[in-house]
Amino acid sequence: MKKIFEEFIRIQEIEDLELRETKMKEFFNKLNHMSLPEYFNWEYEIFEELHCNERPNQKALIWVKLDFLKLK
Repeated sequence: MKKIFEEFIRIQEIEDLELRETKMKEFFNKLNHMSLPEYFNWEYEIFEELHCNERPNQKALIWVKLDFLKLK
C-alpha cells in the first residue's frame, strides 16, 4: 500500500494540470481494479513510514475542528 500512496503523492506534485488529471484517472482506474491486502495498518504503513520517516519536514496530518457542523 505504501507504493500506492507514494505514487499518489508523485502525481499530486505534477505541475501540468492536464497531465496531472490524466495521471489521476489512470491511477484511480488501476486502484479500482487491484486486489487489496488482507491486512493494512494506515497509521503505521503510511503515516509513520511514509510521512513521518521519509518527509520529516513536511506536514503529515492537518486536523480541522469543524464546529459549524454540530447538530443542534
